[in-house]
Amino acid sequence: MEELCFNSRYCRQFIVLCLYQGNNSSSSGLIYNKQHQLMVNGDDILGQGWYNEMVVLPSPNNSDQYYLFSIGVTFSSDYGLFYSVIDMSLDGGLGAVTQKNIMLDSVPAVDCLKAIKHGNGRD
Repeated sequence: MEELCFNSRYCRQFIVLCLYQGNNSSSSGLIYNKQHQLMVNGDDILGQGWYNEMVVLPSPNNSDQYYLFSIGVTFSSDYGLFYSVIDMSLDGGLGAVTQKNIMLDSVPAVDCLKAIKHGNGRD
């Protein structure tokens, strides 16, 4: 099993937001909690088995929630930009995925997602 850790700042801080990809032929990932157990509803996260196709960002309104953005590349059956919501206050602090694979855009995409904080420090 290959471990792919996206946005390592949050992986180190919580040791919970790491995604594991069984193999590169699969089009879904898994989210494990800090005990390396599958997080509640953490299976079948859309995205490909490449290093830059998912990014985790904290919610601006809730310190317990994180957004996982993922992208399915053009050659897969699940292409487009998706997001899932992770709430770390659930399951006794181990976290749970409360919303999963919500499509933001269905345009054909290529791999690689990056998040850059705006110069104003808020956006």
